[in-house]
Amino acid sequence: MTTASPSRGSRLGLRVLLTLALVAFVVIILIFYLSQPVAAPGDSEPTPEVSPDATSGVSLPSAIVFMSDRDGDWDIYASTAPGEAVNLSANDANDGFPSYSVDTAQISYVSSATEDGIVGGFLMNADGANQVPAASDLRTFMDILLNGRGDWDRRDGLNGFTLISLRDLNLEVYYQGDEAAINLTGNSAIDWYAVLSPDGTRIAFASDRVDVQHDIYEIGIDGENLTRLTDDPANDWSPLWSDDGTRLIFASERARVFGDGLDLYVIDMTTRAPAVPLDTVFTTAGIFFEGYAVYMSNESGNWEIYARDPAGAVVNLTNHPADDLFAVWKPRLAE
Repeated sequence: MTTASPSRGSRLGLRVLLTLALVAFVVIILIFYLSQPVAAPGDSEPTPEVSPDATSGVSLPSAIVFMSDRDGDWDIYASTAPGEAVNLSANDANDGFPSYSVDTAQISYVSSATEDGIVGGFLMNADGANQVPAASDLRTFMDILLNGRGDWDRRDGLNGFTLISLRDLNLEVYYQGDEAAINLTGNSAIDWYAVLSPDGTRIAFASDRVDVQHDIYEIGIDGENLTRLTDDPANDWSPLWSDDGTRLIFASERARVFGDGLDLYVIDMTTRAPAVPLDTVFTTAGIFFEGYAVYMSNESGNWEIYARDPAGAVVNLTNHPADDLFAVWKPRLAE
């Protein structure tokens, strides 16, 4: 009769224990995952509405999404050519500040379409269907990550681009230049709406890392010199640089909550004085795509979206008496 050596028996016992622990962990994760609340698919599948704007023969290298109040409230619109505007959200709530997932399948945005009316994050398909709250739970994160949507809101600038990524299971600002993408924020807060300065050295973004209020921050592309630019109990979102990099514009709820209107504030980046309401002409720096830049300006008397091609020619993409704001490009899928 033979018996296993003590060392072999110990290894076998340890293997059994590790296997049982792994099975228990998977079961716990599955139970937790399946028990989390998530909006059912198909809760809202609006038919996109096309605004009656005249179209032109000018083409764009990619679609854009933006927010507009042309239908009486703020909605998310998509456009593939000047004068075209398809209402993607088409509901009675106020929806704004859109961005694409890098795989182009979904659009994230903020909306007042919540049970309590407090503005929250939402997701919808790129055609406007399946509008659901972006719940901060494991099931939502796993669904996003397993479908390859860990990276969002790519915004190209000079010699690099920013991403908002969920690869660390919370929203973080990443920058990629000549090297691999690096996490610039690295904390448990919501860090989003990142945009490069015109000279490509600094990034402005929004974060709720202090007092759970969204404020505007600035950081170098190397992750150094983090600076808090606003400190107000209200939410400050979606910063954009001026075309010369001397000012920073952003949307704020400090005068009224989003849904009752939209207020824009500006920071003088040369003096770093406290932000003041914007009451002058302002043209933002471009967000780039294959040599094209998309930007917004109120030089015509209301906010319009413009594109500039690689040769410097400018075209008004919206040309509507309503305000059209915060446009971003649809990313190009990798081939």
